[in-house]
Amino acid sequence: MQKQCGVVWIGLNHSTPSNFPRLVAQGVLTPEQAARVDAQMLRVGDPECMVYASFGIRENEADFRRDRDKRLISIALDFRCDLSPVSCPGWHVEVRDGLVSTVRPLTK
Repeated sequence: MQKQCGVVWIGLNHSTPSNFPRLVAQGVLTPEQAARVDAQMLRVGDPECMVYASFGIRENEADFRRDRDKRLISIALDFRCDLSPVSCPGWHVEVRDGLVSTVRPLTK
């Protein structure tokens, strides 16, 4: 999912919006979601793909939470402005069952 959706960002400050139609054609983003990617308007309920399309795949921290059987429950990601194309200081995003469950600014 990261590589497929994160191809929108080819560098810290360089995006390739031409990849949006491909993500919509593949059904991983709706046209409305793709329209919000450039503005980084991530919302609770958005698919995991939207996280990587909006913020890239260069998160500073990733915490994978698993149950007793080692099945993935959720992922907590911190995107900091020195490594990811996000406003400073950055964003904390949690994904549960493939959907964004938390989006909040990082504290300094």
